Amino acid sequence: MSNEEFHRLVLEKLGGIETSLDKIETRLDRVEERLGSLEVRMSKVEERLGSLEEQMSESNGLVKALMHRTEELDANFDGLLLKTASKDAVERIEETVNRIAAIQTTQGESINILALRQLQTEADVATLKKAK
Repeated sequence: MSNEEFHRLVLEKLGGIETSLDKIETRLDRVEERLGSLEVRMSKVEERLGSLEEQMSESNGLVKALMHRTEELDANFDGLLLKTASKDAVERIEETVNRIAAIQTTQGESINILALRQLQTEADVATLKKAK
């Protein structure tokens, strides 16, 4: 093999290596782009997680407030039962008891709804934490 043939062969091989390196560089650029995209998506997930944690905290506060109000209503009801009253007073007590029962029913439904929301929020938080 002559020197010129050897040189030509080396240049062909170097050209092939350069082409391979260009392809590798292109693939690395794509990987970097995808990594950047993943970082943006992860940031959005973290924002959503923070928002869900805030919502869960608010829901917990509402549930506690509703439970406290229910305890107050129970105490008022117990106080009403201890009173001795005339027929008119008894009728007023019955009306009050009916209103309290309606409020407790509504609050019970609200507590159930809030509890379901809290469970959903906790499930969303767990899902987002897994996604991290």
